[in-house]
Amino acid sequence: MTLHFFPNDGGVVRVGVTVSRKVGNSVVRHRLKRRIVEIFRRAPERGALPHWDFVVHVKPEAAAADFAALRHEIDGLLRGAAEGRR
Repeated sequence: MTLHFFPNDGGVVRVGVTVSRKVGNSVVRHRLKRRIVEIFRRAPERGALPHWDFVVHVKPEAAAADFAALRHEIDGLLRGAAEGRR
């Protein structure tokens, strides 16, 4: 996965997910989107994040990942964003 983030004027942290057809059929793509949004919602790092818009771009390898692997990846990306890494 790749995480892009941009400042916003809304005063809240928002997330968007992009999943191309290369990842899988619509069932697989929507399952990944739902899981990523839920992981983001539950992330403890979310409170430390600045008010940015986050866009998660899912790569085809993510289709085979289970929930724990997705969570580990997203948590790492969010920790990096909270620390200011680009």
